[in-house]
Formats: sequence, C-alpha cells, structure tokens
Amino acid sequence: MAGQESAQPLLRDQGVISAWDRQDVETVSESTRRIGTACTVEQMFEEHPQDVLKFLQTSGVEKLAEFKAEGDMVFGAFNDDSILTFGSDQRWLNTEETETEWRSRLQATCKERGIPIASASQGQLQQRERSSRQKRWSKEVVVEAFVVTIKDATAPVERGLLHPLIQEWQAKRCSYSVFTLPAVQSVIQYKWKAFARRLLFVELSLYCVWLTSYYLFCAAMQDEDLSLPLSDLLTTARGRLTVVAEIISLLAMAPFLMLESGSIAVYGWSWLRDPTNALDTCTYLLQIAIAIMHFGRIWLASHWLTYCLAVQCVLLMFRLQYFTQVLRPTRFSFTTVVREVVLETGWVFIFIILVCIAFGAAFHISFRTQDDDKTPEEFSSFIRSVLSSFEHLYGDIKLSDFINSSDPFFNTCLALAFIVIMGYCLVNLLLGMIINSLDRVLDHEGAKQLCNQARLINEMETVIPSWFEKRKFKEWHPQYVHVLRIDPTKLDAIEMDKLWSKFGDFAPVMQAGGGGGEDDGCGDSHSGEEEWRVEGGKEEEREKEVESGPGNSKNQSKNAKGSDIKDSNTLMRKLIAVEEQLEHQRAVLERLEARLVEGSLDLRGSDHDQNVLLES
Repeated sequence: MAGQESAQPLLRDQGVISAWDRQDVETVSESTRRIGTACTVEQMFEEHPQDVLKFLQTSGVEKLAEFKAEGDMVFGAFNDDSILTFGSDQRWLNTEETETEWRSRLQATCKERGIPIASASQGQLQQRERSSRQKRWSKEVVVEAFVVTIKDATAPVERGLLHPLIQEWQAKRCSYSVFTLPAVQSVIQYKWKAFARRLLFVELSLYCVWLTSYYLFCAAMQDEDLSLPLSDLLTTARGRLTVVAEIISLLAMAPFLMLESGSIAVYGWSWLRDPTNALDTCTYLLQIAIAIMHFGRIWLASHWLTYCLAVQCVLLMFRLQYFTQVLRPTRFSFTTVVREVVLETGWVFIFIILVCIAFGAAFHISFRTQDDDKTPEEFSSFIRSVLSSFEHLYGDIKLSDFINSSDPFFNTCLALAFIVIMGYCLVNLLLGMIINSLDRVLDHEGAKQLCNQARLINEMETVIPSWFEKRKFKEWHPQYVHVLRIDPTKLDAIEMDKLWSKFGDFAPVMQAGGGGGEDDGCGDSHSGEEEWRVEGGKEEEREKEVESGPGNSKNQSKNAKGSDIKDSNTLMRKLIAVEEQLEHQRAVLERLEARLVEGSLDLRGSDHDQNVLLES
C-alpha cells in the first residue's frame, strides 16, 4: 500500500500541506508548557486585532511529539487524508502519552477499515520484523503530533474559529489560503469527520429524492389533460402519480429551504452575492411556482409553466455541484469555474459577438441586389443573417451560395475573410485563453475544497436544533483538537524534480586514449588508459566568435556550421570507441569466467593472471 499514490496523502495537495512546512515550531519541553498560555477565539481577536492571520500562522498549532510508526499502519489509517485529528478537553500530553494515544487510534482506525495491521499476531509481527532486517529496508514512517492552541476553536457559528474567517473571505478581505493554515485546516478536518460528512450524505440522499420525484412528475405530466380539475385528475392512476411525485418533491425540498433560511439569518443579504446561492434560490422559487400553477390549475396552457418546468430541469442538475465541490474525487465546482473563466475571457466573448453581428450584416447587404428567389434563406433578413453567422462560428459556411451570387468575387472574398478571421483566428484564440484561464482557476484546488467544506459546516451548524446540539456538544465541539501528520521531509519518496540535479549540468564524455595495448594472456590486446572529461568545445568556439567582433558575421556562421559538423563527427568517433571498449571488456570477462570454470586461472600464482584480474 505504501507504493501507491493514495497511500502517500501528503504528496497530493502540495499547496495545502506547504502551510505545515512553514510552521517554525519545535517540540515543546515539559518545563515550558503552561495551561495559562491558551486563549479563546474571542481573546485572540481582542489581543491581536491587527494580525489575526499572522497569529494563526505562527502560534495556531504547537508541536507535542515526533515518533516513528509502522508504515503500513500509518498509511492505512491516513488513507487519502493529509492529517488525522481527535478532540480532547486536555491541551497538553507528554511525549509518552501522545505516542501511546496516537498509536492506539491508528490501530483502531486500521481495524475499522479492515486492514490487518492492528490484528496481527505477535508471531506475525516478529516475522515481519525479521524480514525487514534481512532486507535492510525500514518500513517505519516519521509522524508529528500537534495541538491547536486556541481553546474552543471548534465551537459553533460565532463562538468558533470558522465563522469569522468565512465572513472575512466573503467580504474579500482574505484569500483561499487562510483555510490552509494548520489551525484552521485542523478544525475543518475534525468537524468534517465528526459530523459534517455524515450530514452531507443525508442531504445528498434527500436531494436525490427531490431530483428523482421532480423528473418523474415532469414525465407523468407531459400528456396530462389540462382541462381536468384537480379532483377529476386524482381519479386517474396517472394523475395520482403526478400529484404524489409533486408532493414528494416539495417535502424533499423543505430541508434545503430551512438550511438556506438559516444561512441568510447568519450572513444577511450578502449571502446572495455568491452565484451558487442565487442559483439555489431560483430552484426554490421555481418549484413553488410550479406547484401553485399545477395544484391551482392556473396558466397550465401558457408558456410560463413550460418555461418554469424546462429551466427547473436544468438548474436541479447543476445543483449537484453543491455536493461534489467538497468531496475529494469530485471537487470540481462547475458554476464557480464557468463564472471565473467568463470573467477572465469576457472581453473576447464580447468581441466575437460583435464580429458575428458585423459579418451577419455584411452578408445580408451583399445579397441585396440579387433576386429574392435566388437569395439564400439564411441571409434573407438581417436577424437571420446574424443568427447564421453564429451558427457558422467555426467557419463551416457554404461557399457555393457566394460563388453563385450576382457578385461572386466580392461575396466569396467576404466569406473567406469570415472563415479566416472567425474560424481560424478568433475561435482558436478563445479556446487557448479558456485553457490558460482554466489552468489558473483549477490552481489551489485543495484550498478551495477546504473553503467549501468550511462554508458547508457553518451552514449546517446554523440549522442544527439546539436540543440535538446539546446532546452532541462534547463530541462535536471539544475544547482542543489534536493533530497527527506525516513528516514529508523524512518520507522515503522520489523527488521527481530533483532526479538529475545532483549530477551537474554537463554530461561526461569518455575519450579513448591512444597507446599500445597490453596482452591479457587470452590472445587479445586492449587499448590504453581512458580519461573522462567535460565536453567544452562548443563553449570555447562561441567565446572566439564573440571576440572576433560583429564584422565577421558570415565567417562566424560558416565557422559555427563547421564546428557543429566537426563536433558531431568527434562525438560519433567517441561513441564508436566506447562501444569497442565495452565489447572488449565483455570478451575479457567471458574468458575469465571460462577459465574460472575450468580451474585454469591461478588466483595466487602468476603475475600474469593477477594482472588479468586487475584489468577486468
């Protein structure tokens, strides 16, 4: 498992874990630990009003211990997580207590996931240890134990740490990076594991019921007799199915409506600044409007009901990104990505629209002297001509209509200009800009996922009933959060960007020297001594060219070409010489092996045989 990518969680989101690497903390000694140094969220804002984020970065977490644990157990417990957390009312644990506590939790986590590390017998562990010693490859991993120094950081809504940070982020006074701070990341991770993830899947189940029942309602209503009153509609099986599906849709929507109302109560109308929240509000209004029109039997034959039904089908499917943006495998938020990409490339979109309008008008004007029966239908009016230019955005316009027109030369040139400008230049330019913009938008995905998780946790805490929260308060909102993290600097992993960095910038080239060969006693002779040098011929010639001055450019180019040819020939000769040397050494080794098998090679006797061994 340690060889898989998922088994190395810290190698995934480098932007998220880099905040931990910037923590300049040392393991706190027992003599310097004082309970009085802890502060609450309110005290932090009172004592550090101007540098809250700096305080969170430098003093938000404190290192308690560092120890080694079995790699299979550690990777099995971490799985895809970058950190592990647990809540406690104690801030300080000594080194032995910290190591014992975390080892027991790692074993318990592996046992819950069915990983046979914790349940291995003593004999299996000893056999595994002996096998590790024989292979001389350690399977231990260095882990670090931290504690969040802020008391009651997990408290709900205003009393906790997440709510004020979310308000600052919504007001655009801080960036996504605030949620990657170790203290903030630890609080998010603890709350997510404690209750938010389970509540999210409950919401997802209710939303699937809402989505399924609405689509069933639309399918059953498609051929409904709109003239029937509601009482007569219930007498038919299809009518009862339609009404039941619509009622289930309204009931499944109710929890989400409560969730949004709680968020509005906390954040105010600034909550609507987020396009995702505006999209959600539209789904509630459309669902209620459809129910009023259908149950009240009003405007059934109008286009308004058709518009509402069609738009609701699309918006409900887009609302799925509310759930996917906080999960690791599907943390792609479509609406957020589209909004940011459009904002970055908006002027290009506008320019393409203006160009399409201009060419549409030009196409309509170019056919004005032609008979009406010979004018192409798509260019017969100004509106149709503009819409046709949008239809042929990729330059797939028919040239036959322009070649057979009354002025084929001008009209064909106009059509070719449209194909080149729009199909070859502007559309490809737009695609390139979208790709570049998408790369920038998808940066820091881990930080954006943490931000979305924090927002979702805060929204859930606003609508959880107080009586239920009191029952789970100690479990969901402990005073302190303890954190375990793998030390990436001591992890046995390959650094892909540094594979060749320690070998220098120039490759050594082996040059075969001259000299007579020495007889090895096997009937062959070998070439003389080899020497390794750095190839520097090109650099020396470039220096000579620079010293010669700008007046001899032609001679310099000729010399450069000749130098390149000469260097290529020299390199080829060197490669041939190296190949001959390798063949020679292979032959020597084969002969030595044959003589060793035959027993004819005296390792202690003649100097000749010893020279042969020394040479090989």
